Amino acid sequence: MNSSHEMRWASLHVRSKDADIQKHREDACARVLEFFEQNTPIPVEDRVLCFLDDRDLPNLKAAFGGVANRGVHWPIRGQGLGIWPTDMWNVIAPPDNLDGETTWPFASVVYLHGGTCQNDIGLTLSLAHELQHFMQFVNSSKLWAVNALLGSPDLPTEDLKVPWDLPVEKDSRVLSKRVAESIFGKERVEGYISDRINARITDLDAKDWEFVKGIDPFARYDAAAETRTLVHKYRSSLKQLQLAPKWLQDPDVSTIDFDGYD
Repeated sequence: MNSSHEMRWASLHVRSKDADIQKHREDACARVLEFFEQNTPIPVEDRVLCFLDDRDLPNLKAAFGGVANRGVHWPIRGQGLGIWPTDMWNVIAPPDNLDGETTWPFASVVYLHGGTCQNDIGLTLSLAHELQHFMQFVNSSKLWAVNALLGSPDLPTEDLKVPWDLPVEKDSRVLSKRVAESIFGKERVEGYISDRINARITDLDAKDWEFVKGIDPFARYDAAAETRTLVHKYRSSLKQLQLAPKWLQDPDVSTIDFDGYD
């Protein structure tokens, strides 16, 4: 069964065969959404679909980075539906009741795998992480676009060796840990993170959790300033990459003025 809850900026859909589990996960999500409501500028027009699955689908795991992937933020408009299971299609892009044409009510999809949702702290960390990406995408589109270029494998740099070297990725990890500690307390969150390090699903995943363990979630982190530093260092390479056909088709990326970037 699917259950849905609507907010002005977010739509929550929890998939589960068990009504009690479904309600429990809805309540866990509500605490995260409330944190954003109280602490983040909420977009006026753009909305996000938060879909919590009760499955771990191998094709989605593979598409989003492999077995260690916990979830994803996916800007949906113009991307099509082919990557998603068919039972999500009418949720992501429902047909209009009058003419049957597909509508696209969401700017983004935040998706969590079933395994991610089995632990409240894990669910909270992943949901907050991906929601912060949504906020970056809709509230700071230039920041998001520049980081997309910085994260391209076609832009090898000495500074960006692992995903969390990207400013938007570090920002999401800081924020997600802040949310989790605000809800569950530092001790429980640190214990969960230590468990994930010891689980060592992959070496990279363990290093990621080690990085998160070292974060002070209440220290100020300025993703915009960190991004500016990288732009100034790699300006010429970024301008070249910007001209690649893939990026010329992206209106956010193609319109960045790297010469005047501030």
